[in-house]
Amino acid sequence: MKVVVWAGGYSMVLGLLMSAAQAQETPQEVSTLSSIKVRAQNEKSEGTGSYQQQAVPQILKLPMTLQELPQSATVITRQRIEDQGLDTLGQVMEQSPGVSRQQYGDDGAGYTSFQARGFNITNYVIDGVPTTAAALQGYGGVSVMDTAIYDNVVIVRGATGLLSGAGEPSASIMMQRKRPTAEFQGQVSAGVGTWDRYRGMADLSGPLNDSGSVRGRLVAAYDQSRSWKEGYKGKRDVFYGVIEADLGARTVARLGIEHMDNRYDGSSMHAFSVSDTAGNLVQWDRSDSATAAWAYSKQRRTMAFAQLEHEFNDDWSIQMAMGRSWLNNEQLYGVAAPAPTPQGRGSMTAGFNEKTPTQDTADITITGRFQAWGQGHDVMLGANYYELSRHDTAYARQRIPIAQIKDFDRNVPRPDLKITGPDNQRARQWGAYAATRLRLTDKLALIAGGRVTNWKDHSNARLRKENGVFTPYAGLVYDWNEQWTSYASYTKIFNPQSSQDRDGNYLDPEQGTNYEVGVKYLFPGEAASASLAVFQTRKDNLAVVDGKELTPSGAQAYTAASNTRSEGIEFEINGELAPGWQMGAGYTHYRFRGADGEKIKTDIPADQVKLFTTYRLPGAWHKLTVGGSVQWQSKIFDNQLTGVARETNTQKAYAVVDLMARYAITPRADLTVNFNNIFDKTYRLAYSSHTYGAPRNVMASLRYQF
Repeated sequence: MKVVVWAGGYSMVLGLLMSAAQAQETPQEVSTLSSIKVRAQNEKSEGTGSYQQQAVPQILKLPMTLQELPQSATVITRQRIEDQGLDTLGQVMEQSPGVSRQQYGDDGAGYTSFQARGFNITNYVIDGVPTTAAALQGYGGVSVMDTAIYDNVVIVRGATGLLSGAGEPSASIMMQRKRPTAEFQGQVSAGVGTWDRYRGMADLSGPLNDSGSVRGRLVAAYDQSRSWKEGYKGKRDVFYGVIEADLGARTVARLGIEHMDNRYDGSSMHAFSVSDTAGNLVQWDRSDSATAAWAYSKQRRTMAFAQLEHEFNDDWSIQMAMGRSWLNNEQLYGVAAPAPTPQGRGSMTAGFNEKTPTQDTADITITGRFQAWGQGHDVMLGANYYELSRHDTAYARQRIPIAQIKDFDRNVPRPDLKITGPDNQRARQWGAYAATRLRLTDKLALIAGGRVTNWKDHSNARLRKENGVFTPYAGLVYDWNEQWTSYASYTKIFNPQSSQDRDGNYLDPEQGTNYEVGVKYLFPGEAASASLAVFQTRKDNLAVVDGKELTPSGAQAYTAASNTRSEGIEFEINGELAPGWQMGAGYTHYRFRGADGEKIKTDIPADQVKLFTTYRLPGAWHKLTVGGSVQWQSKIFDNQLTGVARETNTQKAYAVVDLMARYAITPRADLTVNFNNIFDKTYRLAYSSHTYGAPRNVMASLRYQF
């Protein structure tokens, strides 16, 4: 199956939008407020001023709230993004309970990954449509994607294969773009901070004709900064435009485009190694850079999308979406990353990477409601598809000896890198899915469904494919009363992997099961909610490091471990606990063991505490809101090492404390100041790399709304 209807469908939606903009509506159409528009308003967090949001139907594409979802999930609302200054997707994910970060190298260039429940997060969803991380950001991962264009971000923990198909049982990151508003609104903001950081943002939205049947929105942001690390500087540009039109009382069409342009100079995918080849500690400062001065990384991405929503009647509706993204990545690197000898001898590896993937996506879903056995039930069925292709050039790497690693000169001459051949990839996945929510009684609901997935990856003449993979999903939700809900859920896992063994063979796809039980509490008035979950994931063919063995191409080799088990608990609370007092907090504990009971995945913290809270002062001080956050995690270490070497490759438990204050200068203008890492805690983002979290810093932002 191939998305050959892209151009035709895109043109059709564009024509409908232009026709709607020129059409004169009847008085009846002007006064009609479709249920689609009402539903869209309920899904927004913008303008609510809250850290709590219940309506997130994109998760299972059934009309349900977080309280009715048989999984644990976190919503990071627009208000919280602005209060904490969460300007990148990476910062948003770091604030979510149960999500940890590993980073080797610099922002925008290094190997950055996020984990939940012991597994890498690989599933991403934009406006309800699954996409791949490779099509979103490229080098540097998704961590530097700007959040200026998003209304909210939902982190659903556990397996979500019902909609996304192949993927890890970690979490899905679901981003909801800002949408046009029926009334004119706008805001501009400007910020300045440590390390010559400057940020500006403009956001305009409103009707494009007299009746408001056609609406538009434009968002633009610019962010630049130097760093505490020698020679590093980066910038981000992002633009987003969308037009939305009512094509009738029950039909809404949407057409948009987003573009980002990032560049990071003096950046690299790695940092200095923590230890030498004998396991002894090699000491470096936070400001030391292992990167050649001429190294850089840049990414340009353009994504166009078209969406159509139509309600046949009050019970049945259809949602269609298609998109295309173009991504251009370049990375020139020169990094003194390999571990030096005990005598201090080392080397610098230089190379050039280029990735230019194009991705097409399509998604169609029909949702409905029917009556049976004296109860109302919901049903959803649909299909989605993506195809990613790229045709790039591969370059040879060079290794340049360094007599003494402590004397590394960042001004080393730039080498001439030779072309070695093509680097091609074509990946494709399509699947059909269906689910229903049956209300067995007034208090008990059964959610059951499944997905059939076909997957294929053809990279550099090596073909891997899986056909007809069935992923079942089942959940039970019981409402004890209006506040208390308990649930249980089960799903299968299917995840093809790119890890290779020492002979260069790809490991078989990971497979397993995911179980979760929990209880949720919705505070009276629905201003806040709390949840407690217990989970267990069993997986076969898990890729684990094969000691110091390498593949024939020189990469790290892996072996497949079966009968592995990840299990733990999660607690979370979000929302307004008392007038003026808001909180987002969570605690996570998990353990990961192999078939022999030995701990694995010890590079991921077993325990985490995350808390952010704000309080608007009463009385004469009501214009002032103060807040703060604490992020604590337990130690991480290399469980394959022993003795001194293991002690060296350990990041001890640490906590980072931030403070914030917001002052309402006028009803439309406010000033927010964020003080980050106020105790200037030094900590590494990976146990084996001298990649550090940011030292103490401050950012002040002035915002005006109109």
